[in-house]
Amino acid sequence: MIIAAALAFDAGRYAWCAVALALTLACREDATIVVIGFGIWLAVARGRWRLGAVIAVASVLLLAFDLKYVLPLFRGEPYPHLHRYAYLGSSLGRCCSTSWCVRGGGSSSPRPAASSSIFW
Repeated sequence: MIIAAALAFDAGRYAWCAVALALTLACREDATIVVIGFGIWLAVARGRWRLGAVIAVASVLLLAFDLKYVLPLFRGEPYPHLHRYAYLGSSLGRCCSTSWCVRGGGSSSPRPAASSSIFW
């Protein structure tokens, strides 16, 4: 669906692009990460900075809403997979801010000692 959104955007069919993005977001909670990438692509590759930023920020907010309210509502318990990122912080907001701020490493880095530094 994300490829259909990109093709629709390049063809100037913005309504179809929005439909494809909405269908992508309706699939899974982690599809928002792909839509964040789409927003970044719009900003960088197509020069649509404002639209790309709006799509990326809206996707991050939708991810936070899904993890905090929607998934616990249907599961009857908090989202179980955030514990994997506990070394970044105790909440989604803290995990996101830590992962953006700590890219430089150093002795105060919260990442585990066993992790590879290839991705950081």
